[in-house]
Amino acid sequence: MSYRLRYLRRGSHELGPVRVTATDVFGLFEREVVVDDADTVTAYPVCHPVPARFRRGLYADDALGVSRQRGQFDRLREYVRGDALRDVHWPTTAKRDEIVVKEFAAETRRGRVSIAGETTAACEDADALAEAAASLAVALLDDGVPVELTLPAGSVSAEPGPRGRRAVLELAAVTGPGPVAVDYPDVRVIGDGDGATYRTGGRSVSVADLRATGSDDAPTTPAAPVQTRPEVDGP
Repeated sequence: MSYRLRYLRRGSHELGPVRVTATDVFGLFEREVVVDDADTVTAYPVCHPVPARFRRGLYADDALGVSRQRGQFDRLREYVRGDALRDVHWPTTAKRDEIVVKEFAAETRRGRVSIAGETTAACEDADALAEAAASLAVALLDDGVPVELTLPAGSVSAEPGPRGRRAVLELAAVTGPGPVAVDYPDVRVIGDGDGATYRTGGRSVSVADLRATGSDDAPTTPAAPVQTRPEVDGP
C-alpha cells in the first residue's frame, strides 16, 4: 500500500513508525500491525517567480561585455528593455503574443551572483527568508547564472542545472533564523516579522511588492520535496 503526503512545512522531517489496521472485506475482523521502519524527507520552500527586470539588473553589467561576442544560438527568452530589435524572434513572438528574443551562448556566460540571507534579531521565523532566497537563487540558476548562497544554516556554491538547484533548495529547506557574516554580497535578503526584503545596489525592495508588480515569466513550479528513500508504505 502507498499513500501520498502533502508537506505543510519546509524542513527535514521523519516519517514512521506506521500503524496499519487491516480488515476483511466484510469488516468483521481486523488486525493491527506496526511497521517499525522510519524514513526522512526534505520539504523545500515554495519558489515564487522573480521579475526578469530585477534578475537581469544583478548581472547585466557582466553581460554587456560578452553580449557583443555573438556566437551560437542558445535559447529564447522574454524581451527586456535594452535588448536589440534584431534579436527579436518574430515567429515565437506572434504565437505567444509577447516579445521573445534570441539569446546567444556568449550571453549566458555570466558572472557569479552572491546572495546572503539573514533575519532581524527580533525575527524567530525564517520561512519568509527561505522562500525569498530560494526563489531568487533558483530563478538566477534558470537564467544560466551561477550563484553563491549563504544562509544561517551554511553556504553553497551552485552552478546552473539540477544539481545546483537541489543544493540551493536543500540549504533553504533547513535554514533557521540568524545573521550571516558576508560583506558586500550582490543581494542581501532580510527576513523579518512582516516578510522579506531584497537589498541590492543601495536600494531595498519588498519581496511582496516585487511579486505584486507582476511578471511576464512563466510561473516557477514549487519545488517537489526530495525523499531519501521510496515512499513509506502505510494505510
